[in-house]
Amino acid sequence: MDALTIHRDNYGKPADVIRVEEVPVPKLNPEDATSVLVAILATGPNFNTNFAALGLPVPVFGRGDSATIHIPGSDAIGIVIDAGPAVKEVKVGQAVILDSWTGKNFIRGYETHDGFNSQFAVVDEVRAIPVPAELKAQSPLQLAAMLLTYGTAYRAVAERLSVGPGDSILLMGGGKGTSFAGAQIAKALGARVILMGSNPALGNSLIERGIADAFIERRQIPKDVYGVLKVDEPYDQWIQRTKPFREAVYAVNGGKPIDKIFEHTGGINFPLLVSTLSKNGALAFFGATGSGLKGEYKETFFYDGRRFVMDARWMWMRQKQLIFRSSSPEQIFSEIGLQAGKRGLIWGADSYTQEFVRAALARSTDLVILASYSKESEGIKQLQQLGIHPTHIIDRDQFDLAEDMPDPLTEDGTPNSDYASQYMNVARAIGRAIWDVYGPKISPDFIVERADQSTLHYSSFILRDYNEREDTPCGFIVAKGNQNLSIHGSHMYRSSQAHEVVRLLAQNIIVMEKEDLEVSTLKELPNIQQKMLDGNLGKPKGVALVQADKDDRSINDFEKAFLGETLHEADPDNSDYLDIHLSSEIGLVVLKRIDALNALNNDLLSQLADTIGEIKDHNTLRGKPVRALIICGAARAFVAGADVNEFEGNTAEGISEIAGYNIRIFSDIENLNIPVISLVDGFALGGGNELAMSTHYRIVTENARLGQPEIKLGIIPGYGGLQRLPRLVGPRFAAELNVNGEAIDGKTALAAGLADEFAVSSTALKRAFQVAQEFTSVKRNLIKKAWDDISSKQNDELNTLLKDKEVQELLYAPAPNDEESKDIKAARKYAARFVFEAMCYGYQNGFAAGLENDALLFGQVTSSPSGQEWIRKFINKDPKQSAFITLLTPKNK
Repeated sequence: MDALTIHRDNYGKPADVIRVEEVPVPKLNPEDATSVLVAILATGPNFNTNFAALGLPVPVFGRGDSATIHIPGSDAIGIVIDAGPAVKEVKVGQAVILDSWTGKNFIRGYETHDGFNSQFAVVDEVRAIPVPAELKAQSPLQLAAMLLTYGTAYRAVAERLSVGPGDSILLMGGGKGTSFAGAQIAKALGARVILMGSNPALGNSLIERGIADAFIERRQIPKDVYGVLKVDEPYDQWIQRTKPFREAVYAVNGGKPIDKIFEHTGGINFPLLVSTLSKNGALAFFGATGSGLKGEYKETFFYDGRRFVMDARWMWMRQKQLIFRSSSPEQIFSEIGLQAGKRGLIWGADSYTQEFVRAALARSTDLVILASYSKESEGIKQLQQLGIHPTHIIDRDQFDLAEDMPDPLTEDGTPNSDYASQYMNVARAIGRAIWDVYGPKISPDFIVERADQSTLHYSSFILRDYNEREDTPCGFIVAKGNQNLSIHGSHMYRSSQAHEVVRLLAQNIIVMEKEDLEVSTLKELPNIQQKMLDGNLGKPKGVALVQADKDDRSINDFEKAFLGETLHEADPDNSDYLDIHLSSEIGLVVLKRIDALNALNNDLLSQLADTIGEIKDHNTLRGKPVRALIICGAARAFVAGADVNEFEGNTAEGISEIAGYNIRIFSDIENLNIPVISLVDGFALGGGNELAMSTHYRIVTENARLGQPEIKLGIIPGYGGLQRLPRLVGPRFAAELNVNGEAIDGKTALAAGLADEFAVSSTALKRAFQVAQEFTSVKRNLIKKAWDDISSKQNDELNTLLKDKEVQELLYAPAPNDEESKDIKAARKYAARFVFEAMCYGYQNGFAAGLENDALLFGQVTSSPSGQEWIRKFINKDPKQSAFITLLTPKNK
């Protein structure tokens, strides 16, 4: 297959190091039971691929990693073409949006080598999100490059920032990438949206579309205001020098500071953004992309006039949270939901520390104190009196703590050796000292920082990483100060948020229009990545066609193309209920009366009759040769039964005529000279089970529910079920199914002889085509049922059944009058009498005569007072109608 690749140790600009080459197609292995193989229709660029190309912030080929080729790509849409045996949620032939989150703190295509910038991919089914029906009219391009972007924005805006009505939010990026997505999500939540970027034309277009309220052109602000805070620049001097930035922000926000900020641009903007926040403001960031080859990972900001510094990577990639609060320690711990048994680190041994220690111990937490034995000996004694064990007090004096941190990268974007020697070595030493207390690789769940010292860079490294499996997945750094400030490290969405994004798209609350996309081919995608890196992408997002050959075909078109040539498309709104496809002379008829669970009404049956009639007369399907036929139902049903509305108020003759017409259709199916396969993946009840029994081969799935529940309406099966069912499963079991009315599952149906094969739902359609090919290639012989021969061998079983005491009682059940018809048991017993009469007549007079008699008896019972009474109750959804009543005790009980 074709795929974009990055080769080991060959890092650089995306346009230079990413190439298209041929690599092996991934396969489903035995251990991939819950995975699916997806043909990629379209894929998208994102900054992860730029990071991968540059080898930043960490190289994609890590230590102990023997891989030589990396396939990038963290966004795609495709068609499922194969599935493992344990797949439950998606099916072969279904369009799915691919989720790059692995659930193991890894991003597909960045921290794994099997990304989506390729023709095929294997993913776990939980990472393959079915495209909702509301979105299938869109082009694959519109959904191919959105999940990573929208999911990341969703977590930051909706979860981390909790944006709500009346909030003002500033988004960096100017309406491209995540700022485009974040703006829509924030707008949907009722916020005032302000964009900052360098493309005013794009910003203004988003204002016109109602996606944003204001735009700030970053280039109109003096360049000298930007930059990482210097160690020695006084706060007041910096505030004065950077005043133009805040003035530009306040000018578009009614002269007020900003409530929330969504940021990803990095160190040169970070201190400015924090300075624009309101007193209770919050900033969420998910990256530090910088510009060109250099990521801006060194983040600085002022709080209470003191400079703080940290490496953005430890905060954003590990999703750590920092909150300064003016409230008490007890209130701070309540805010973060601190649970009993959590582990914490607290800096110092003074009254500030002791206040937090008391509050933490009240919650039964386990604490480590980092304090100076030479300078805080008295405070350490007081901590011990509070209950801190000496082994949990680490001497700060053993570490050479610096107030600043070297930039992780040099100016040319390469790793800075000073960063390791002057910062990381010390940070790791502190971490190891904590492990000596808590155990190997056990880091603090929370850290109490201080507003009067600059150790945040160490705390942000030491704090434990995000863990999606915990009730409190994030680690928190908390500090007490003069005002509230929140800085949230934000990263990938969780699975539920990915589905939430798809739901919002389906409801048209957020959008991705084709006009928002810069479209390319897979080969051209590295150039799109380069534009993203250089800040020259002219539209909000880029996307690449892979196996989708055109950008004007809908997702629905591609799903149908998977099924072969579309000969006819259903139009349920105009009472047209058949989708008809043809692939290698194998026809597929999909019953598509979804709102009624594909119930058999006159329109659907007449359309099916016309289709069967053409095959019967010409061996063609819509004029094209056909050698096998598959019948299945759309959505969650094969056929849930007959449309009983056609029986209410009808005469015995009219109802018998309907039954006779349907019996002829089913007999025509059975008598076709080509194999007919039914795929039952859902309800096949009443007329649905009778339709399936008229086909030559029945495949059932774990979702199948088969049965003859007509007795619950006070009537009997009328479309052949009283003749085919006993011959397939034996008179006794058929009688139980007919007079008790309870459905059976697919595996029970297979064991009883009602089905020929079991297949898991995800691959059942693929299996149906394989069976059809086996029939047409003479690998499997089509053997039609000799119904009379079968029944002649079952006479002894039938006679034994008729001698059963419960059956004897039912054989003489009286016809209820109008008042007695309201008695559910009386109505069912009367109908059960005709079940046995019909079976006996067919066994004595032959299968064909039995079918004719079924139609007559069906009309008699259905038009009777009890039949009409319980049909009305069914139509009116009377809960009494579905009551569980056993008229014939199952033999195996």
